[in-house]
Amino acid sequence: MCYSLELETNLKKIQQDLSASINIKELEYLKKHQLNNKKPLKITNKDQSRIYPGYYTYVLCLKESDFHLTPMRYGIFPPSFTTQNKKTNLIYNTRSESLLHKFWSESFGQQHGLIVAKGFYEWVNIVSYVNSNDIELEQVKQHLEKLKEKRRKFWLNKPYNNHFKLTPNEEKPLNKRKILVYFYPSNNEFLYIPTLFNKNCSNNLKGFSVLTKNTDIEINTIEHSRMPISLEKNQALKWLETSTINLQSCAEKISAISVKRKFQNIIPQDIH
Repeated sequence: MCYSLELETNLKKIQQDLSASINIKELEYLKKHQLNNKKPLKITNKDQSRIYPGYYTYVLCLKESDFHLTPMRYGIFPPSFTTQNKKTNLIYNTRSESLLHKFWSESFGQQHGLIVAKGFYEWVNIVSYVNSNDIELEQVKQHLEKLKEKRRKFWLNKPYNNHFKLTPNEEKPLNKRKILVYFYPSNNEFLYIPTLFNKNCSNNLKGFSVLTKNTDIEINTIEHSRMPISLEKNQALKWLETSTINLQSCAEKISAISVKRKFQNIIPQDIH
């Protein structure tokens, strides 16, 4: 699975939708930490709404009956009882079927969050995509040629590196190649994506992982088996209420979640 999420970066919209406030204390702590490390803060914004590993974004949490948007890094830290190196072995996805496994015991039932997304990207096989959509193979071929030419011009204009070469994907025959496709709800509503989070023991910075499930039929037809879980708003708010949670029941419900949501898809004209 190689999806990536397109997040809603208009914080005012999220605050109004969920009656949430920004966790200023956590934000200031994060900025201070980044300054001390002399590293630029990679955080999603209107110009960078697609999240990648190592980027920070705002995760909705429930604390003392109030909703807070807290900045967290995409990538949850291994639990304290493991011997994994916390700097290099971040985990980005949590299979919903594995929530009761000991590995998630420090987060599941205690530290639940939500991120608000508009859609997600997925690399899919070109032939499968053409067979599942009203589009000709020649149209896809022309689209890929335009992207390649745009990338070629970009690199040739770089004074420090003016050589251009094909990517491994471009070197493959067309019927073996993949194409990036964007999936979004037909009704353009928010996708409320459940997450787990924890803290890094060495610096108290928080990281999160995204819960995933088997794909819905619209995406399964193009040969992908996993996708991020998306909840209805009322389901999402219940996910945050961990004080009276029954772990067994919650794990079963989240694994069997079925949201009656239709997805549309497009081939992006540009990648950001």
